[in-house]
Amino acid sequence: MLTTDPQYMRLSTIAVLFAILASGCTKQPSVEFGLLDDETVTATRDIQYEIGASYGYRVNFPTDIGKVILKQEFFLPGPARWTTNDPGDVGNIRELSEEISPDGSKLVSETEVDTSIETGAIQQYRIIEGDPAGPHTINLWLNGKPLKTIDFKINK
Repeated sequence: MLTTDPQYMRLSTIAVLFAILASGCTKQPSVEFGLLDDETVTATRDIQYEIGASYGYRVNFPTDIGKVILKQEFFLPGPARWTTNDPGDVGNIRELSEEISPDGSKLVSETEVDTSIETGAIQQYRIIEGDPAGPHTINLWLNGKPLKTIDFKINK
């Protein structure tokens, strides 16, 4: 039976809108990994060991979702000497914490990304003398939930 009761139609419209919003219309961010040249990512999981070579990832947020917490755990196959050129907070990214294991084989960091400023975040690394070759893993979390695991290899 069809009805033209305005109260029923208003509730039905609200229910349909809620169902659309709850049905997964909110997309997950995508993650690109590979060689980095400025903001361009050339996809690869095999990085050649070349001093100064730049690699990393870019997280692309589908829309402005406000401020989010991005956590990374970076595991190396051996000790490394970590250096930074990071001047601190840059653009849409604010560093919250960074911890390096005593032997340098693990880095854990958290940043706050403000997607209302820009809907992407780049993390860049450069190979320096003494960095270990072999398998590497980066685990990413978004607001405490697993986002992506990136397995790659640096080849000498």
